[in-house]
Amino acid sequence: MPKTPSAFGYSPIISPSVVLSARTAVKILSVADNNTLINITSGTFTQTFTAASVLGSGWFCYIKNSGTGDITLDPNGSELIDSLTSYIMYSGETRLVQCTGTAFTTTVLSPFYKKFTTTSTFIKPPNYNCFQFQIWSGGSSGGKTPLNSSANGGGGGAYFDAVIPTSLISASTTATIGAGGVAFTGNNINGTGGGYSQFGSLTPPHGGGVNSSPIGGSPLGDGANYTATRPLEYGTSSGMVGVTGYFSKGGGTGSNNASTAAGTIYGGAGGGSIYLSFGEFAAGVSLLGGNGGAASVSSNGTAGVQPAGGGGATNDGAQSGKGGDGQIIIWGVA
Repeated sequence: MPKTPSAFGYSPIISPSVVLSARTAVKILSVADNNTLINITSGTFTQTFTAASVLGSGWFCYIKNSGTGDITLDPNGSELIDSLTSYIMYSGETRLVQCTGTAFTTTVLSPFYKKFTTTSTFIKPPNYNCFQFQIWSGGSSGGKTPLNSSANGGGGGAYFDAVIPTSLISASTTATIGAGGVAFTGNNINGTGGGYSQFGSLTPPHGGGVNSSPIGGSPLGDGANYTATRPLEYGTSSGMVGVTGYFSKGGGTGSNNASTAAGTIYGGAGGGSIYLSFGEFAAGVSLLGGNGGAASVSSNGTAGVQPAGGGGATNDGAQSGKGGDGQIIIWGVA
């Protein structure tokens, strides 16, 4: 009969099980949460801790933010976590949290992914080597003109991405979202340009969509009228020292000889235009940015899709399509 491991004077190693605790609101972390995976499935709140001296050296848990809210880790009193009094865990992040008996340290197990669709503040989380950014500026609105006359769709807003070392990012930074050009209610062949998006001092050299540029787009703008070819996809410069990135102009609107506005891979696509009595030309499509809004001879132009889509033109509608607002996406690289 085969002998069991205990017959040889030792016991088998048994891995401790990890208890799963799903939560949607704050419940103070306690001794009972040792070796527990705290899975926060929804909500925005501050996660509090029992004093480190009570939890004791060797206590640990896992915290996962699988919801869409922001979870602030805030130890007891003046105690520190990763040498900070508190910080935010953004969506997607999982951390191993360990107690030393006097403070807490963490290890990033899965990184966060944060999308800003309106201007807000980014609080830098610790223990990352760098952060990756995708930034779209606002698209232009479409033009509005009398019946049987030309009206240009809005140009798409630009795209920029970069990988930035964590040392170049401040503890708290404003993520500014460029607004799409406002819908046009008066008669003008062009709409209004979109605004720049920027992250702190990081300002892409190509800004919001414009629709009154020469062929190929303005050097300070993006999508232009009078070109339905794919925009330039390029770049090596930025407004932050030590950072390089990739730039793409937004899509231009359809020319007098083109049936559709320019599509693009990265930037916003151009909005649909109207040419004299020939009617509506289709809007462009973007793979990563927003699509352009549709043109309409008799109804309002359709707004460009966020991020960065150009608005559609109109003749008899009350207003042209608004440009799509910009957007910033940030995720961590541990």
